[in-house]
Amino acid sequence: MHQAHFHGFTINWQSGELSKQGTVTQLEPRLVAVLKVLFDAKGELVSYEQLQQQVWQDIIVAPNALQRVIAQLRKSLGDTAKQQAVIRTHPKRGYSLVFVTDSLEGEKLEIKAFEGKALEKQNITAAHQINQRLLSQPIALLGVVSLLIVIFTSINLFYKPTTKAEAAQANLISLDTQTEQLAQVIPLSKTEFIFIDKQAGNQLVLHNTQNNLREELLDKVNVYGRMVLTEDKQQLRFGQIIEQKGVKCAELVGLNIKTKALTRVLPCQNDFNHTPLFINDETLLLIKTDKQWQSELISLDLKTQQQTSLLAGQIDNAFLSPDKTQLAINFNNQLKMFDLKENKLEAISLGINFDQTFSSSSLAMTFTDNGNLWVALDKSLVEYSPQGKVISNTNLASSMQVSELTFIDQQLFALLGRDNHQARLSSVTQLNDVVDIAASKFTDVQGKFRPDSDEFSLLSNRSGSTQIWLQQGKQLLQLTQAGAVTDHIWLDKNRVAYLIENHVWLLNLAEENSKPKKLPLNVPVKQLLQATSNALYAQFETELNTSLIAIDLKTNSFSTLFEGPFHWAQVLADNTLILNDSSQLKKIVSGQGLEITALPALTLQGRYYVKGNEVYLQDKQQNVWRYKPALEQAEIIGRFDENNLFMSDFSKQSLKMLGDNFVKTDNELVMVEFK
Repeated sequence: MHQAHFHGFTINWQSGELSKQGTVTQLEPRLVAVLKVLFDAKGELVSYEQLQQQVWQDIIVAPNALQRVIAQLRKSLGDTAKQQAVIRTHPKRGYSLVFVTDSLEGEKLEIKAFEGKALEKQNITAAHQINQRLLSQPIALLGVVSLLIVIFTSINLFYKPTTKAEAAQANLISLDTQTEQLAQVIPLSKTEFIFIDKQAGNQLVLHNTQNNLREELLDKVNVYGRMVLTEDKQQLRFGQIIEQKGVKCAELVGLNIKTKALTRVLPCQNDFNHTPLFINDETLLLIKTDKQWQSELISLDLKTQQQTSLLAGQIDNAFLSPDKTQLAINFNNQLKMFDLKENKLEAISLGINFDQTFSSSSLAMTFTDNGNLWVALDKSLVEYSPQGKVISNTNLASSMQVSELTFIDQQLFALLGRDNHQARLSSVTQLNDVVDIAASKFTDVQGKFRPDSDEFSLLSNRSGSTQIWLQQGKQLLQLTQAGAVTDHIWLDKNRVAYLIENHVWLLNLAEENSKPKKLPLNVPVKQLLQATSNALYAQFETELNTSLIAIDLKTNSFSTLFEGPFHWAQVLADNTLILNDSSQLKKIVSGQGLEITALPALTLQGRYYVKGNEVYLQDKQQNVWRYKPALEQAEIIGRFDENNLFMSDFSKQSLKMLGDNFVKTDNELVMVEFK
């Protein structure tokens, strides 16, 4: 549609003419573009970054350009920054249109409602006249009553007003913490907060927002999992990463907030102990995660040091109710509640499943004093009863995601953040040679070299859900449209394979009006590891085992090459497999494991790739290695740095790597005030 109606105005999107009661105003193109984005959002908040990306795109503008456009728009709409009757400002977040439309559909509804009222009035008048004539006839009294019942029942059925249930709204009150990089916020009161200040080098501080005083508790912390405050608010307990004999693990420690003394609660043994939850003085619950990211919920007897496994699988976080009788856990990508009775768990399903694009480790939730559970889901706060029933649903007027929720003194606090990953191209021989691929405020990951070209593909959420995008010169083209893509790999220059909800899809760019094709495989594929023109190697995982499978793209059948634990795998000639198990490299030839003598004892970093019969990999010392399994030879060919950590593809010809780089987030601590 070329026109839209709102607040009594009519806007022509093509001509830019804004009219109301015969008065026409010509809007500049930039004003029309901003207004269109706000109108299409239908009253939802649009962040500064979204407006910048959609209106200005790659043009560099002054920092206050958007504010000037909003001010001009308000003037044209008869609005002001003080009134905000048409355009609402969300401080530090963005803008929204106060969405009251004058659409044709609305006019139809008003006409229908008017006709309903008129008909209702006619029916009541007719009933009154009939009543006057018939009440004098006692025999007809029963008929009159019946007739009136029929009339009013009809009115109620046909013209009963309808209401649409909507979630409540919340106000977010910003707290001045004077840092853009917060993590692990622990409130001691409504004005005192403990958090990790990343800008100060992971310093653990106690901050008073009332008098703006800061106290350093630890100069530097390396926390794994979640910090937990004891009931008396005297100690923090958390998992701390240490290095033992060149291998990292996480031990449980306790920090006395007053004395700043650090004590060990539980040492680590090549595992990551984290998120300690004290049931009483004798029993502690904790999560133990291994190098394959598999976890167990452990009950620890502090006197005997005996450990009992209560739950095993993918456990990212756990929250304990104030009365110590319930646990909320993100377990195997599902949000579940458990009743805790005598070291046994009884599950209460909340009916919430997450796809693989959801960052379950950052799922924000907290228990209140009365045992209700608050969970941040998308842009809403959902409150559950101890029985798992939804009590309330509250919308958040924020473009940022909730990364943490905490509750104290009858007040709910939220830490808002905006995660960003950037796909980067860098040389392993010249560390300063680093180029961002389509730099943006969006999450761009998994950069891949398109075979036989100078182009790159990547996964990005810039269209809303994560899709495959292709950079051609200065343009970025969206290749996929539906679903949420979790992995992708090129078979050749024109064919790309990708995953949506553990299903494999193929897209052929050489075909005119090409449509994606779903492979008829009856197994859940976790990740795509390697590809040739006729075969696709992938990881197939169930709760019982992990397998490396080879998918024949001609017959759409698959065969199993290896069964056992591994994180990454690559296939070479002569029945040779290279596996990454617990960050260690393994070579398997014809089903037999062989010792790797060419490489020193090293811990792998991220992904690695086979090009020809050579393996390119990273280690924790930031070296890039070229390993030749057939000759059992290896050498360091370059390095990488903090600007490009996790390899997502490697070019043998140019000695350049594509990688995923984490971009620091902006955070904001707020109080949640319910309207």
